[in-house]
Amino acid sequence: SLFSYFFLDRKDCLVDVKKSSPGKIHIPHKDYYINYKYNLVDVNGNLEFIEKQEKELKDKKIVRLWITLTEPRFGHILIVEDKTYYWLEQGSVVTWEAHELHTAANLGFEDRYIMTITGSQNVN
Repeated sequence: SLFSYFFLDRKDCLVDVKKSSPGKIHIPHKDYYINYKYNLVDVNGNLEFIEKQEKELKDKKIVRLWITLTEPRFGHILIVEDKTYYWLEQGSVVTWEAHELHTAANLGFEDRYIMTITGSQNVN
């Protein structure tokens, strides 16, 4: 399975499915895994990010798997640093280091769906 291949503990993973409509361009960014490392908590009427204490994340590497759920379509592109991923087969898995700049865009005519799996690696 993907979990064992990437040494991920299934119970600690966050799985998210995202829709990218035609014309959607993600601003180039680096991953800080805020939604994995922190909980969004209401503190006296204010929303605050509170670090998850139950995870010993300081000694683990966080990994995000990016998986295309749609058939290859015109204009569906992913760029990581100097690598361009275009016309990816459905089910293709791409991952990169947190410090690598990346972006994605739907420059085509049909919706694009991707799944991300974010988790910490159990490499000991």
